[in-house]
Amino acid sequence: MNLMVPQEAYADAGAALAGALAAVALRLEAAMAAEAAGVSAAAEAAARHAARSAAMARPTPLDRLARLFDLDPAEADLMLLALAEAADPHLGRRMAALDAAGQPGLTPALAERLTGAALRARLDPRGTLLRHGLLVVQGDGPLLRRRLVMPDAVAACLLPDAPALPDGVIALPLPGAADLPATPRLVVAGPGADALIDGGFAGPLWVAPQDRMSLDAARAVGVAAALAGVQVAHAGWDAAPEADRRALAASLGRHATILTARPDLWEGQGPAFVLHAAQPAPQAARRAFWDALLPALADVLAAERLTPALQLWPLACAAMQDADPPARLTAMIAHLRAAPMQGLADPLPTPHDFDALILPAPAKARLRAFAGRRTSAVRVNEDWGLGPLLDARAGGIALFTGPSGTGKTMAAGVVARAAGLALWRINLATVVSKYIGETEANLERIFSAAGQAEVVLFFDEAEALFSRRAEVKDARDRYANMEMSYLLQRLEGFHGMAVLASNMGATMDPALIRRFDLVLDFALPDAAARRAIWARMERDGVPRAPDVDLDMLAARFDLAGGHIRQAILGAAHEAAQAGGAITQHHLLQAVAREYAKLGRSLRREDFGAAFAQVRGA
Repeated sequence: MNLMVPQEAYADAGAALAGALAAVALRLEAAMAAEAAGVSAAAEAAARHAARSAAMARPTPLDRLARLFDLDPAEADLMLLALAEAADPHLGRRMAALDAAGQPGLTPALAERLTGAALRARLDPRGTLLRHGLLVVQGDGPLLRRRLVMPDAVAACLLPDAPALPDGVIALPLPGAADLPATPRLVVAGPGADALIDGGFAGPLWVAPQDRMSLDAARAVGVAAALAGVQVAHAGWDAAPEADRRALAASLGRHATILTARPDLWEGQGPAFVLHAAQPAPQAARRAFWDALLPALADVLAAERLTPALQLWPLACAAMQDADPPARLTAMIAHLRAAPMQGLADPLPTPHDFDALILPAPAKARLRAFAGRRTSAVRVNEDWGLGPLLDARAGGIALFTGPSGTGKTMAAGVVARAAGLALWRINLATVVSKYIGETEANLERIFSAAGQAEVVLFFDEAEALFSRRAEVKDARDRYANMEMSYLLQRLEGFHGMAVLASNMGATMDPALIRRFDLVLDFALPDAAARRAIWARMERDGVPRAPDVDLDMLAARFDLAGGHIRQAILGAAHEAAQAGGAITQHHLLQAVAREYAKLGRSLRREDFGAAFAQVRGA
């Protein structure tokens, strides 16, 4: 598949290359004849000139490469000899026969004889040929006796057939006319910014990710991109060893760009870069970018604020092969989001919507407004410009307080479902540490991963972390307060969505409370709310005996929603195991068990005639 390579660069390349290789063969024959007959150096030089003139009669991709990399005639001639060996093993054997030391293939000493030029300076590691990876010097010993090799990836760019897209490269057919830069660029993308959307790119672009190729392959991609007349952007090389970064930077052509989040890593590593700082792209810019590339998936793709376009593009291309591309892409993005959270938190299902919540109408309305922040953030923060002005978050932080079983976890799931995000519960046992400094490190990993994943974090029983800051009495108290201060700071800068659930809302520090976008108290349900929760068992398919009295259960037993749920399930299992319908007795026994969990005494006036039977339940 040849994406974007201009075919005119390879027009008649086969015939032209054949002529050039034939000229190399003539030079080798002339050199062998001169060696056998003792022909003068002047006669051999004349033969070299005639053969070189024949080779230049018709342009080849090598001529284009020589112009792009400013090769002088001797360097271009040396490239032709190396290409001849790579393209025709027979010519390589002739070179070995000519070498005085019997070295296989092309050596600098033989190249100097065939070109008539001094090549030692041209084979300096800082010179064009080696710095850009056009040629490689192999072996040990004196330079003139070592092997000169053209890498396979470079030779493939110069052979007759127009090259396919190099292995590992991601091709992006960006809109607009390509405006190849005159100097290598460094595009810096900080948090929330996308180097491809706001990187100043136009026209065809090749992206060379570090995790898909070696250093030599990346340098060869630069050669192929130069021949193709497209820009090339090297991504992910911040994580490479310093020696590789230095070698890549030194090899860059004028048309190349480094995508980085750490410009300091590239200072002094190569050429004088032109610096471009990418800014977070507003919704309109993201939509325009994806409309130009994949309009069928632009709605899904433009909604992604944190997933880089470089990661989205392969997923989108794969999704286009599905019967329902938007649904397929949505599922793939959800899987991608989950990856950073693995091992740091536990995923929770989100089966419920707002209709399933039993809450007072004002509380439910506030919860809806909070869940809608992810959608309205585009208009408020970007279109209206309030985000930068007020340092507003794209998501939100909520605090749910109230006794256990009042629906805090369920409400967190409803928020996540409404926002279209996955819900991840933080395992506090893996966060809080007795070792000084470890709690902060654990929290940093969680928040950083959540920021990349764009999920809803759910801190259950968060009072373990978010309780009132203690008066300092010893060294451990001082470090506990440092942990709290760090947490307050991290929450302040968190741009995702988080829900903190605590059973001890009244004891929360006011300095923490004011940082929440929503504080919602989940009180124990009143009789009407309890009746609505008990009513969940009133559905077709659930067998109930005529004596079931849900009004009585709701009125007499002051239970939270979680306990009512457990009572319904407990009664249902008993009935199923007995092979009959759920009876009032099953329900009363289940309620008695919930009372026992809570440490409450059973009262005869509540249980009536069943009191004696349920006491031992």
